[in-house]
Amino acid sequence: MSITIQTMRRCPRCEQVKVLEYDFFRNKNRKNGYGCYCKACNLVGKRGERHSSNRTVEDLRRARDYYAQNSALINAQRSAIKAVQHRQKREANPELPESMHKPNAKLNERKVRAIRAALAAGVPMTRLAHTYGVHEATILRIKRREIWDDV
Repeated sequence: MSITIQTMRRCPRCEQVKVLEYDFFRNKNRKNGYGCYCKACNLVGKRGERHSSNRTVEDLRRARDYYAQNSALINAQRSAIKAVQHRQKREANPELPESMHKPNAKLNERKVRAIRAALAAGVPMTRLAHTYGVHEATILRIKRREIWDDV
């Protein structure tokens, strides 16, 4: 028969003394391997105290049922809103790439047209790749029209 010693710890949020191994989440990044707050306080904190205290189980069921019945309408509204936001971003900054799925793309339509013109003029692909901060394979794929074929 083995005896395990349980470590007790006080949660700074609820100020209750609890068993460290059972009542606190594991956290490899912390010095002792456990989080600061107990599980109950941690879960309430993630959801927000106002949210968890004001919404009842019936409210959550009602919201879930509404979404289940109207999911097609809700998704259509979300798509319409995203399209409007996309159009506004494109009007505000025409330098953005056509595809807003990758807003941090290094190339845009104007740069691709310049790359194609430089390739036609005989500029080496390595120099273009270095100039635009992309890989040589990207320049080659632009040249072959494997990517940015609509430009």
